[in-house]
Amino acid sequence: MHLVFFVTFTSLGYGDYVPEGLGRFFAIFDVVSGLALTALLIGKFASERQSAILVLLHTSDCQQRISGFAQELEQLGHAIADLTRRPIRNRSGRRCGTWPSSWRL
Repeated sequence: MHLVFFVTFTSLGYGDYVPEGLGRFFAIFDVVSGLALTALLIGKFASERQSAILVLLHTSDCQQRISGFAQELEQLGHAIADLTRRPIRNRSGRRCGTWPSSWRL
């Protein structure tokens, strides 16, 4: 039963014509090399597709991180600008000066 499945799977027919002698080894080599080549080709296509998807995900993730970092920097810049506009106060709450103009944004 395994022989019929193997022969049918390799599309050599149903066993009406069977190679004999040295031709049998060439037929086996032909079938096995054909299956191996097909498996390698499909594996290479799948690997390239997976690689492309990973590059796309990595680039998208990096872009999101850069955008988030830029937003944080902008918020930090606004916070610093707000701080430099306020007067400087001592511990008792009295106004004791202002920020230098070179510190203002």
